[in-house]
Amino acid sequence: MTVTDERRTASPTWESVLPRGRRYVALPMRSKPVLVAQRDRHVLRYVRRSLLTRPRASRLPGLLDAAALRTLRVPGVWRAIPSVRPSVRVEPGSAALTEWLDECGYRTLLLQPSCDADASCLVMLFRPGAPEPSFVLKVPECPGASARLAAEASRLRVLAAAPMASVQGTVPEQVRVDVPAQVLATTALTGTPMLVEVRRSGHTRRPAAVGRDFTAAGAWLAALQCARTGPSAPLDVPDSTLEAADTVLSSWFGDRSLALSALVVLRRALRRYTAPQTVVHGDFWPGNILMRNGELTGVVDWERTEAAGSPVRDLARFAVTYSLHLDAGTPPGGRVRGHPDLVAGSDAGGVGYLLEADGWYPQLVREYLAAGLRRLGVPASLAGHVVLVELAAMAAEATDADSSLRLWRMFTEMCRPQR
Repeated sequence: MTVTDERRTASPTWESVLPRGRRYVALPMRSKPVLVAQRDRHVLRYVRRSLLTRPRASRLPGLLDAAALRTLRVPGVWRAIPSVRPSVRVEPGSAALTEWLDECGYRTLLLQPSCDADASCLVMLFRPGAPEPSFVLKVPECPGASARLAAEASRLRVLAAAPMASVQGTVPEQVRVDVPAQVLATTALTGTPMLVEVRRSGHTRRPAAVGRDFTAAGAWLAALQCARTGPSAPLDVPDSTLEAADTVLSSWFGDRSLALSALVVLRRALRRYTAPQTVVHGDFWPGNILMRNGELTGVVDWERTEAAGSPVRDLARFAVTYSLHLDAGTPPGGRVRGHPDLVAGSDAGGVGYLLEADGWYPQLVREYLAAGLRRLGVPASLAGHVVLVELAAMAAEATDADSSLRLWRMFTEMCRPQR
């Protein structure tokens, strides 16, 4: 099955946004880069330290090799990478932004982190000589992305009035940028995405390292969720998840009854219990969590936030998404090092491993889930239910067809009677 991705046929965004007259490094290639960094030693050091990792699936086949990544982390190697400069005419819609970036004097780093058709690119702004960015701009690449940015800006304004003192300093603040072009500007937070460490060789094989990740995530969620923003409400399966299962699964599998029946059973079981409503991040996963020396320093990308929602969603999403990345770097069919009961590319994947296997990792995550649920007044025995519901919610939210299909298949596999 194919998916239409407007970026695949559009002109390279970086050439129509980044200022002229500067030298950049584009990885992996000029025509379809995922990362374009200004040739500045502080910017390149940030890339080496905080961004280079082993992606699960990417347009970067050359960067999937661990040896190549180790080589790119050596500072001198970057001098051998050819510089590139923008060579196309600035598009009318982005001319003002390009001029502003040129005049402000900030060093620039552009990322295209998502393959979603309505994704935005990120432009990180570094003050001259600064080791980390000060601001982040989200720049839409298509009309769909503009709508998402407008929604995120609205949610950030609501979030600013929410009781967030307990996590103050770990949430980006919206700032005004005097640019006619539609962009969303926020303060930048310090730290390295947890996902970078998760995907680096050996991290998920070490119980102590994984334990620190879950401890940090659980502590931050406890701080965020200590303030109630609404009355207690029944746990539930989102209507949007049920609707997606009904419409999407029939076209992919022909028989949607298994997944729908499972969701109805989960809804019936969950509705017997309530939890307080709190601020919900909505996409709390390692890619949106920043770490420094084992401490959580920030959480970014609040476009799915709710001022009053079910806190079990953030709790479960972190467990699901972390588990999905355990087999990164392991060839399909191979045993995952450190997790002998997990086979890379298996139908149930890391979620099945989490819920059904024995061993240190499933036990660690179950304890994390149990502690979080008990804190919210929910029986720990519902951990499997909330994990499956969140897996289905992720499948329903995915705008990339391949990702959505993979998650729905995983959910359906987990719901088969023999399991």
